[in-house]
Amino acid sequence: MDMKYFMRAELKQDEIVEIPGIEIFKDEKGKLIPFKVKVLGTEEVNDIRKAFSKKRIVMDEKGKRLFDKLGRPVLSDETDTEAATRRLVVEALIYPDLKDPELMKFYEAKDVMEMPFKLFKNPKHWAYVSNAVAEVLGINSDEAVSDDELINEAKNS
Repeated sequence: MDMKYFMRAELKQDEIVEIPGIEIFKDEKGKLIPFKVKVLGTEEVNDIRKAFSKKRIVMDEKGKRLFDKLGRPVLSDETDTEAATRRLVVEALIYPDLKDPELMKFYEAKDVMEMPFKLFKNPKHWAYVSNAVAEVLGINSDEAVSDDELINEAKNS
């Protein structure tokens, strides 16, 4: 079996996708300045999601802990999707670079996680940028597939 088919040079380099800018950011000629988004790898996306996830003990209607058949507490995963989305935008958006010290200083941001809301203050702009980044990364919530669905699909193929 020849492994050369799986040795793809393009997989070793970051893919950069250009997306249309928004009306507030124009050049001297009045032309919209496009944004550049780095396609993050699956591992990086998962690490970001994990960083904003935590396990919580499940309670019943009366506020008592639920236990499984082995006597272990039942846990549910909770993800701060808003914070995870902000981090994904910070990491994936390379132009404008939200981690740029000069840009952060201009917007008086002390933490890089403040930058998406400083730069995209208008909710319409934030929705556009966050949705565009999610689409480039292939994680658009409208098309999101659960782990269970992937497992079932794999079993049925």
